[in-house]
Amino acid sequence: MTEFAAIEEFLDYEVHDDGRIYSHLSKRFLPIRVNHQGIRNINLHRGGVDYCRSVAVLVAKAFVDPPDRRSNTVIHLDGDRGNLQANNLAWRPRPFAIEYHKQFQNQPYQNRMYEPLIIHETGEEFPDSWELAKTYGLLERAVVLSAANILHGHWNYTVYPTDHHILIKRHIK
Repeated sequence: MTEFAAIEEFLDYEVHDDGRIYSHLSKRFLPIRVNHQGIRNINLHRGGVDYCRSVAVLVAKAFVDPPDRRSNTVIHLDGDRGNLQANNLAWRPRPFAIEYHKQFQNQPYQNRMYEPLIIHETGEEFPDSWELAKTYGLLERAVVLSAANILHGHWNYTVYPTDHHILIKRHIK
């Protein structure tokens, strides 16, 4: 069962956590358009005026808390702009979001760590640096740098927007 919430400023509509938009005016789910960048948009009406809104932003505003005040842009954790599920969205600062989506176009990252990595603070294990980056919405190069720095004893390097330290499993004693 999906969750839903009224859309601020457009109270005749509701957004569902799976990315669907329902109109109480037409009593149906509305069609989503895709722009030239692959971003899913929807037209909403208020006071006789049409407004175009990003579906991902509507879903994130309703269901995803931003980690800090600088985070003003939505990212898709799996890189698929068609996956509008709330659990696939996260807020990040705009420059970070641009870099995050670029890393999906430039695969694989040249310094990818193809070995198990562990988040020190949670104990979560990931098969490689790419899976960890996608799960938490991180830049893969930052994950690799964190693991490399900690390997050499530099524990002051954490991965934004978390405060996590990344460890290489085979180096844990």
